[in-house]
Amino acid sequence: MTTRIRLIIISLLIAILPMILIGILSFYNSRQLVTSETLNKLEAVATVQEARVVEVVEASVEKVDSFGKDSGLFTRLLSFINTGGGEDRLWLDGHLINLSKDNKEFDKIFILDSFGTALVSTDENLLGSDFSQSDFFLIGKEKSKLFTTKLLDENGRPILYISAPIISDSRILGVLVTQYNIEVLSAVTKLFATGLGDTGETVLAVKDNEENAVYITSNKFENHPSAKKVIDKNAVSVAIIQALIKNEDVFTDIFDYRGERVFAATRYIEPYNWGLVVKIDKNEALAGAGVLPKQIQLVGAVTLLLVISLAWGASESIFHFMSKPIREAMDALLASETRLKVSNRELVSSQTQLQNLNIRLEEKVRDRTKELEATVSRLNEAQRELKDKYNYIENLRVLLERFTITIDVRNVMETVLKAIASLIPHHTISY
Repeated sequence: MTTRIRLIIISLLIAILPMILIGILSFYNSRQLVTSETLNKLEAVATVQEARVVEVVEASVEKVDSFGKDSGLFTRLLSFINTGGGEDRLWLDGHLINLSKDNKEFDKIFILDSFGTALVSTDENLLGSDFSQSDFFLIGKEKSKLFTTKLLDENGRPILYISAPIISDSRILGVLVTQYNIEVLSAVTKLFATGLGDTGETVLAVKDNEENAVYITSNKFENHPSAKKVIDKNAVSVAIIQALIKNEDVFTDIFDYRGERVFAATRYIEPYNWGLVVKIDKNEALAGAGVLPKQIQLVGAVTLLLVISLAWGASESIFHFMSKPIREAMDALLASETRLKVSNRELVSSQTQLQNLNIRLEEKVRDRTKELEATVSRLNEAQRELKDKYNYIENLRVLLERFTITIDVRNVMETVLKAIASLIPHHTISY
């Protein structure tokens, strides 16, 4: 690798490392900023939506209350109850039909007598039905109110009723009941979702008989394959369950009815026991966090080009300035390398000579060892011969002692024995 390339690489590393660090910090800062802005927006929208829903519902309640206080309705209903006249019946039917046409937030309108029996209705199937045990009758005799029933319509949504007493001069003849059009609420919740991107929306839900969450309004992605219309009460990781357990907060890692991770703000609408959630998919919300890092990447790319250009020019100057010392250093290095090779060869030769010397020494040691072993063998043989002769003489001496002879004869014999012993040659062993 040439010096120029090394200089360019070093320059690039010096430029890249700070840029990587700045990019990482910028990414996390932008992520935090986007998250904070999104949560603030969701919380603001949730507050507005809650107020808007209550406002719309209460306006409808007041409208039904005004219907019940209509003196003309009271008079005709009183006459119909007393006489059962056909003219009064026709007037009541026409009056309810006109109310239904003029007020699109009501799907059905019917009148209950003081016993809870349906006397007049825009839906003939309800005539004669007994609602005496229904809350919208029992409470509706006393005040105007919205009621969320446990009954579900054909779309799996709870049926809502608004009822009001039919009263005049403190005299109550019956209860006026309207079935509330849920699409009105759906339109209200969609009105303020325009600033929440493609996945942002507001949803409303209520608890069913088993305390599970049932959605009231139509959801934007209700036809999604994973979308659920009923959420189990134990699914506390779903935003609408948090709303229905009165946990009003903002969440950065929670799920919606599709199982998607979302940012969400929750509200509990106390008058109706509804849960409200304003949410946006987490992926969409954080998509904006990548804009700033991309700009930094662009600036980084331009900076890298400048660094490469500057490094190339600098390497030219440095290369010319340092070329002579570098060549001298390289020549000295090559000479040192040559000397080192010669020294290595001499060292190898010395090692070979030493090995040969060791081999010869080992051979001499083996030869000398063999000579010593032969000498030791001869010595052992001589010792055995001496021992045999000594034993012979000793046995002869013992034999002579057994005879009873005179002192003189014994002395003669000892002299003879010494003479015989002197005849035995002496051996000298040298090493």
